[in-house]
Amino acid sequence: MYRNRFNISAQTLAVSVVATTLLYLLFSVVQPIGSALGAALLQSVTGANTTPPYLNYQGMLRDAEGKPISGVHKLTFRIYKDVTDPLPAALWMEEHNEVTVRDGQFSVLLGNNKPVPPELFTGPDLFIGVTVAPLDEMVPRQRFASAPYAMYADHAAALTAPNGSSTHAVHVDNTGWVGIGTTNPQAQLQISTTTGSALQVDAGAQHLTVNNNGIYVQGDTDNPDMMLDLKGGGAAQKGEYLFGVDGQRRASIYYDKSTNKAGMVNGNTQLNLYDNGWVETFSNLGVNGEIHSTSNIWLQGNLTMGLKPGRKPVKIVRITHLPENGGRAFPEVPAADYECTVGSWSTGLYDINENGNGTNKVWAYVEDGWWWVGVNFSSHNKNDTPSIDVVCFLKGIVEYDTTYGIREDQGN
Repeated sequence: MYRNRFNISAQTLAVSVVATTLLYLLFSVVQPIGSALGAALLQSVTGANTTPPYLNYQGMLRDAEGKPISGVHKLTFRIYKDVTDPLPAALWMEEHNEVTVRDGQFSVLLGNNKPVPPELFTGPDLFIGVTVAPLDEMVPRQRFASAPYAMYADHAAALTAPNGSSTHAVHVDNTGWVGIGTTNPQAQLQISTTTGSALQVDAGAQHLTVNNNGIYVQGDTDNPDMMLDLKGGGAAQKGEYLFGVDGQRRASIYYDKSTNKAGMVNGNTQLNLYDNGWVETFSNLGVNGEIHSTSNIWLQGNLTMGLKPGRKPVKIVRITHLPENGGRAFPEVPAADYECTVGSWSTGLYDINENGNGTNKVWAYVEDGWWWVGVNFSSHNKNDTPSIDVVCFLKGIVEYDTTYGIREDQGN
């Protein structure tokens, strides 16, 4: 009786879309791309349970003569991405073994037996096929369509600008990574822009802005506070602002809570600032200008001044065995850099019976941009071999006072 009554082909069995308005309204947010419905379904599947994960599907069954059918039937529903896909290519399938049909009308909840994957509704074209056992799937398959106002949900689903601009798109890929301004996020959240500001955060009068010129923090006085607060219970804590190149750490500014010490580190160079007034460095210290300290300056190592590699602030030139009874010495010290004086002198043999009127003397003077030393020992009976020390100071650390007399730059 059953087979005789339904002895017709699938092509002649039609589903009248008489009461499917609700279905189309439900699917309106997924056409043409369906992200809004997908998001609602995803919330339910992942545990938010804010929206039921079911789709209400209604239709009407008629026989080949167009008469409504009644009874209990097995219906199978499949969703495809193409109207001509074969049955094995269905993206989703669900069977309802006992569907009550009254005067041709039926209603089922799709997803009641097998959840509908939210990711199905990310494309503009989806088709549903209905099979009434024992017949073949009915043709043509039905295409999901949108209700008029729900078409605007396309922007909510794709998270694009209302004008369709892709540069403002918010994209969520299959792994859950989010891209703003990019459809290929390289991090869990990536914000990309080539114009304007990529990020702005306002907190009262403080503003944090990121654009292609840099990162700006602005406030009412243009001098806002930036704080890295160490609120942990442990004492041995260190807060750092790190600087890197191509992902590699290069330098940092830090505060060490355990020692109340702040400092900077760049490779092997470290500068420490203690809260008791000490400034400490474990490497060379270069100063292009003045050093002013109201306390002690402690140096463990060499002190040089001037351009790199620098010069020692004090230079002592020892000259031995000068010519007897007169001569000039050249210590090879530039007058533009140093102020020099004769620090000490000594003689070799000295004639104690000297009765001449000569005077033993040593003096420093400048000639042709260099320091020279003049000597004169008046011993007559012995061969004197005087030796002297010339002491020179860098001009940056010495004051040459001519209050009580000028320097006489002359030779012998």
